[in-house]
Amino acid sequence: MDPLKDLTSHLAFKADKKILELEDEEYLRMDIPAHERLSTAVLGLKMPSPFASLRTFIFTALVIFTLLFSLTNANSYSKIFMASIQDWSAEEEILVAETTHKEIDLLENSETIVKENDGIFPLGIQPTPFENRLEIPSINVNSRIVEPEFGLDSLIGQDWNALEDQIRSSLLNGLVHYPGTALPGDKGNVFITGHSSNVFWEKSDYNTVFALLPKIEEGDDIFVSYDQNDFHYRVISKKEVTPKEVGILEQGDGKIMTLMTCTPVGTVLRRLV
Repeated sequence: MDPLKDLTSHLAFKADKKILELEDEEYLRMDIPAHERLSTAVLGLKMPSPFASLRTFIFTALVIFTLLFSLTNANSYSKIFMASIQDWSAEEEILVAETTHKEIDLLENSETIVKENDGIFPLGIQPTPFENRLEIPSINVNSRIVEPEFGLDSLIGQDWNALEDQIRSSLLNGLVHYPGTALPGDKGNVFITGHSSNVFWEKSDYNTVFALLPKIEEGDDIFVSYDQNDFHYRVISKKEVTPKEVGILEQGDGKIMTLMTCTPVGTVLRRLV
């Protein structure tokens, strides 16, 4: 051990410490040439905290995620927002109507108006559309129903990846009747699924067809036109399930229909049925 070297190192350490603490520009280490001396500004720099970098990363990631989520699901949430405004407006109109028309003559209320038949269709009967369609008046849904072209073949062959791909591509063309489930009017479970939202790069008029499905209520009417026949269903229940709960596809002895979409809107975390 060299006592002189140890003493020099000790004094240098104390000098550096005093410079950092007191920021004394005149107090410099005498064992370093003038051209090699560091200014107090340099000596006073502190290393950035690793936690500060982590916080910056998390904040940036959250901002990017929020922007992407908003961009992807803007149409769906816009549809939900506009529906909420319409519901509020409808409630206001009903309230005004109830308070304004209380004094209408009872005789006027009892009038029956009969329009002359034009001879094309019997009174009260509407033409059945040529394509298969599903309508839910309470949430403004009126959409075509499509069948995956090779869906049944994939189901029989248990090619689940091909079946999933065909259903996903068919969802861009309308509501999808799940292969292998009952047909409207037949005994069993008619299973129909549709998008509540979708990625923005897959353009389709049906990306938000079921965005308002969470607003459906027990007792709401559902009308289906299928194979030139009309069917009427009524909502009896609503619940959320996980993607792994395949029991919702089970057939039974009754004549029922199940509608499904992803929820919350913009995610695939759960299924609303």
